[in-house]
Amino acid sequence: MKANMFPRPEINALLKDFILIDLYTDGTDQVSEVNQKLEESKFKTVAIPFYAILDADERVIATFPTHP
Repeated sequence: MKANMFPRPEINALLKDFILIDLYTDGTDQVSEVNQKLEESKFKTVAIPFYAILDADERVIATFPTHP
């Protein structure tokens, strides 16, 4: 997605009002472990990759893969 979809002009235009944040969860260091716990508590998953759209108040609007 990051390499093939986000750079496409038609996609990039749609994302211009969004802030892209990468949450690295696949390492073995302390930061990755903290990020894993954050992802699991917020989204009930540790899927890689996992995409989420949040509003300005950090409410989840959509996720992919979709989760309840």
